[in-house]
Amino acid sequence: MKNILEIITGLSKGVDVSTGEVFDWGEYRGNPEIKEAIKELQRAFNGKSRKVTYKKYEEEYPGYIIVKKEGYFYSAHNDSAVKLAEIMGYRTGTDAWGRISTGSPSVDKIKETLVSKNCKFIIVENGEISYKNEEGNYNGNV
Repeated sequence: MKNILEIITGLSKGVDVSTGEVFDWGEYRGNPEIKEAIKELQRAFNGKSRKVTYKKYEEEYPGYIIVKKEGYFYSAHNDSAVKLAEIMGYRTGTDAWGRISTGSPSVDKIKETLVSKNCKFIIVENGEISYKNEEGNYNGNV
């Protein structure tokens, strides 16, 4: 464990732990391979695998708007974010994983609006689907 800590600390300070040489992070910023490696490290550290996250629900519920509780916030990503932003009047942004994202701390408002707009959607809380509306026929036009 101490070795892992030394490696991560060294890299974060711009030190090549195998040689002890200092390097400039500037030339590596934006490198997609390094960004992906950092994301994988974050996932491992947080105990999350790719498959057990948002993507799982996207694959299992195509055509649904997927809203997932993340901390105190209810978020939608990728196509779901675009649809939710359009319906709710929210802005979108890009998260740390490069996904288009939007959301709100108020799940009740989201749920009420999506039901009234006849949308197919799920709400995921604590790794479980807490609400599912299968009756909708939303086709991307508000």
